Amino acid sequence: MSNCDEDQGLAPGETDDESKVIQKGGARLIVSGEESQADAQVAQPREIRPEPRVAVAVPSTAQLQETEQEEVLRLERSVDPGKERIKVDKAKFEKLAARPDQAEQQEEEWGQSFSIGWKSLVLGGLTVVLVVVGGVTLRGAFGGATVKAEEVPPPVEEKKDPYAGSPEKWFRDRSGVIGKQALKVLTSFTEASDLEARSQWVRNPDQYLALAPHWDSRVDPHLGAGSKQAWDIGHTDQTAYLIFKGRNQEFFPFRAYFTREEGELKLDWQATTGWSEVSLLSIREVMEKRAGANSNEERELGVVSASELSPRPKSELPTAIYDDSVLLRCLIRKQHDYYAGVYNDREHSAYMLFSADKMHHMWGYAPKGSELDRRLKAILDHGSFVVSLKKDKRVTVKVRINEKVALPNQLDLVELVNPEWVTP
Repeated sequence: MSNCDEDQGLAPGETDDESKVIQKGGARLIVSGEESQADAQVAQPREIRPEPRVAVAVPSTAQLQETEQEEVLRLERSVDPGKERIKVDKAKFEKLAARPDQAEQQEEEWGQSFSIGWKSLVLGGLTVVLVVVGGVTLRGAFGGATVKAEEVPPPVEEKKDPYAGSPEKWFRDRSGVIGKQALKVLTSFTEASDLEARSQWVRNPDQYLALAPHWDSRVDPHLGAGSKQAWDIGHTDQTAYLIFKGRNQEFFPFRAYFTREEGELKLDWQATTGWSEVSLLSIREVMEKRAGANSNEERELGVVSASELSPRPKSELPTAIYDDSVLLRCLIRKQHDYYAGVYNDREHSAYMLFSADKMHHMWGYAPKGSELDRRLKAILDHGSFVVSLKKDKRVTVKVRINEKVALPNQLDLVELVNPEWVTP
């Protein structure tokens, strides 16, 4: 320690003002003034100053995982055979540009071509419009014509009456009340006491008074509550008629016809009852009696004449049915063609003829391919591939008995009078 004092130029036992000497026994510790001052400052109490808190965002787990870099260990085989090594490398990820497939590429090319074509079309249309407008303007300037700013619209056509000029117009115009008038006429006819009283409600009253006593057919419609009724309108030539469809007192189908006579609605008795010069039942009965004296072989061969078949006088039927023809109202259909005796499918066309109640029938034959055959087929829509074949159509025809008869249920069709039961 003396050496130290000498080096510092201090006498033994002296110290600097800023130094502190601690002596114990023969030992002495000298503390410099700077350290003592520092200790003194530490020893003094300090003023507490609160400092503001700073909020620091803590990264989430997902963010920490994103920041971490994954390391991929992969095995690679070296070029030299038989030697293998393990190579640690970091995975490198590249984002490849998505290539459009062939369908998308074609769609894009088509859209571009369509866009170009559409623009060309618009430009072409505008060019045409400009040329037309320019031409009209020049024509008006040089020719003295004036272009109207607004064109007058064409007049609106009035709605045409589909039945104008038709015989049915009178009935169509009264479609709301014509049915009630027809039921009143029908009720008055059925409630009349005798033929004379009924004749004022029918068409052609004189014919009714002459024919009704000899025709067994009643007009007995069921007009009570709950009865089903339907109406229709038609015409034959220039004669229009109204049809009532319902049931009779025995609940069989019933049909009545009404025509206009001198501005009033009248019942067509002949069409309603299906009046004929000879009924289908009478013809069938007489034919069966006349054929009774001959063998089946002779009838099938058709070698027996009509005069030879008659065991009874011809007066049971009008002579016109043999010599000329008679009027017959019937239902007609073309189904299950039947040929026998003098009638064959090469020269004839077969039709079934039914009575109004469909209780009796006979076969009628027309020359194949004739005008009569074509008209009858047209009524039944025969030979049409668009609509189905009709049947049981009401027709008014003329028939006769052939000179040579194969069977008692066969007739010649001579003429189609009307395609309905109402005569003009």
